[in-house]
Amino acid sequence: MITHARLVLTVACIVAISSTSLRPLFPTLLAESVPTDEKQLRAVAEASLSNRHAFPFLECKCTCRVGHADSIEKAVRSEFKPGDSVQTSVIRWVTDKDWVLFEEVCDPGVLKEAEEKARKSAPKEGTFPVKVSMATHANLTDGSWKLKYIQGMEAANIFDPNHSAPGVTTTPFSGNMMGQNEVRSPGNLLKDCASGKQVCHTITTENLDGRQLILVALGESREAVTCRFWLDPDRGFVPIRGSVFASTGEELHRTYWSDIRKCSGDRWFPCHWLAISIPRRADAGFSVRELTVTSFEADKRPTPDAFRLTIPGGTQIIDPHTKYALFHLKTDESVRPDEIKKLHDRCLLTVPVLRALNETAQGENHWPFGTITLICAGSVFALFGGARWYKHRRFRSQAANNAPPPAVP
Repeated sequence: MITHARLVLTVACIVAISSTSLRPLFPTLLAESVPTDEKQLRAVAEASLSNRHAFPFLECKCTCRVGHADSIEKAVRSEFKPGDSVQTSVIRWVTDKDWVLFEEVCDPGVLKEAEEKARKSAPKEGTFPVKVSMATHANLTDGSWKLKYIQGMEAANIFDPNHSAPGVTTTPFSGNMMGQNEVRSPGNLLKDCASGKQVCHTITTENLDGRQLILVALGESREAVTCRFWLDPDRGFVPIRGSVFASTGEELHRTYWSDIRKCSGDRWFPCHWLAISIPRRADAGFSVRELTVTSFEADKRPTPDAFRLTIPGGTQIIDPHTKYALFHLKTDESVRPDEIKKLHDRCLLTVPVLRALNETAQGENHWPFGTITLICAGSVFALFGGARWYKHRRFRSQAANNAPPPAVP
């Protein structure tokens, strides 16, 4: 452990020496011998985020493996349980500022095997749940409109700009422990600490695998540390290791990043991580998820068509707010981020009543045409039904009046 003043100066000097592009972030730290805690937090946060934000666009492909291990030592070595069914997937991740495509295509045999296993233990009638550790899915967004596709459900949701949508959790940077869209990255958490939203318990240095790393311990309160990150100041403050803890101090999750490659502009890109979920029961196995980047391009901006997502025919387009199925795709549909709204509008135009429901559910501030449409449509159906009923009743009354008197025996 080193003292507060020495630590901050060490952090500043390491960054200044290791990356000239980060030097403008630290003039104040180098000039002052005892900077404030807030400056210290913001310095490390900005250094970490600076490397991440240095990739405004990229296109990469990865493979992902999911399985179980008998011990954490075997998990670290990617030694899965003998006979364990290791599931694999291929990931395509393309970004350009607000445009994002994330597509994970899993082995189709995984879902089929899970369905057969669930069917054996399911009741003879009714539906039954199918549990899988990974499933083919995709996220597509232009920053405002969002589309979420899940193959197993044969459905896609479209989210308008006024509603949030599920984000991306599995990227080379996230390590399966930073939440959706990396909101819990070390840089973001340290910024929250500087603003008082989170608590930074310690920032110190620690030697790990022959490298002098910066260790940050963070939490939501002063009572407990909920996560730790080991950051490498020589390689863009990319995390080398991270851990998540319960409020009791018990470790729940651990991630190791490796194969961190230098890119143009003194940027650093992690190409491999191993995430381990630690069981809370002694008889349970360790869940392991391993991601390996097979190719990536960070210098050439992807073309608009690189963001195209193919949605299979037969998929239901479901409004996530009203829960109504807006449309069934008859054929495969190829969609870019800037075409999500067009697809949504086309679906609504095919079903006017559902368009009215959609407008009503969104609570638009303009004149409520949706509500008026529903009222008018209901009134027309009521009048039509009433007229038919009255006509039928009148016909039966006239028939009874015109009927001949019964024969007298």
